Amino acid sequence: ILANRIIGKHSLSARLEYFDVVDGHRTVPGSSAETGRALALSWQYLYSTRIHFGAEWLLQDSNSRGRLIRTGHGDEVIRQLLFTIQYRFQL
Repeated sequence: ILANRIIGKHSLSARLEYFDVVDGHRTVPGSSAETGRALALSWQYLYSTRIHFGAEWLLQDSNSRGRLIRTGHGDEVIRQLLFTIQYRFQL
């Protein structure tokens, strides 16, 4: 689910995901299977047609059988904050 709102030169987005990866390999049974959910919040600012600023915060919680086999911990929580400055050019 993705929601986006544009207010002047600002763009605000929120994304909610649920995922379930089914293992189709014939190696260790279920080693690639993973389930989880994620939330992303994003802000973009259009400073000019060529320069954009942005920030995104991501929270992901997942459970993987392969991770459990390799590390002994199947659950993993990822928290990430990303800042961007983009310069766009045209040829």
